[in-house]
Amino acid sequence: MVFVYEKLYIYFENNKYIYQYKDHLGNARISFGRNSAGVLEITDANDYDPFGMNYLKTGNAFYGQGSYKNYKYNGKELQETGM
Repeated sequence: MVFVYEKLYIYFENNKYIYQYKDHLGNARISFGRNSAGVLEITDANDYDPFGMNYLKTGNAFYGQGSYKNYKYNGKELQETGM
C-alpha cells in the first residue's frame, strides 16, 4: 500500500511504515522508518551527481534488496548491475 503526498511517499511492508522523501525529479533522496524500539532511523539515503551516479557525503552507499529500495534515480528501478 502506498500513500502519496506531494514529496513524501509512505509504503507499508513487513508490518511497518516506510517514509520516503523524493525530490522534484522523482529521485528517492531519503527513506526512514521506525526500528524495533520505535525510534525513527534512516533506512536508505541517496545523493546523485548530474549524470545519475549515486554518491554520499558519508562515504557509505545504501543498496537494498527488493521493495522500495530498488527505485532510485528519477524513480527508475535499480538494475542488478548497479546502474
